[in-house]
Amino acid sequence: MLLKTMALKLYYQFMQVKMQSFYFMKTIMKLMPMRDYSAIQMKWDNKHQTFTLFAPIGKMPPKLENRKFKIQIFTPLESGHVSVIEKDIIYNNKTMKLKF
Repeated sequence: MLLKTMALKLYYQFMQVKMQSFYFMKTIMKLMPMRDYSAIQMKWDNKHQTFTLFAPIGKMPPKLENRKFKIQIFTPLESGHVSVIEKDIIYNNKTMKLKF
């Protein structure tokens, strides 16, 4: 019984610390301004077999003028093998569509 009581006390203390840290982080997140970011959205259109890279979005300007991407399309075959189609592209922060 003593071990069970001690375990419950430790669990209770752990949960208190966890809740305090949760509220602390929640408060910090409210006080801190949203960090700047830049993201590149990507979209695959299965019907048209088209891959689209969109222009970067976000508050921060892109760090690189040109990026090299290797796009790979994996297609399962009836034989159990996988077909791989690859394209190497240079992305210059503008929307591009690739037809496969």
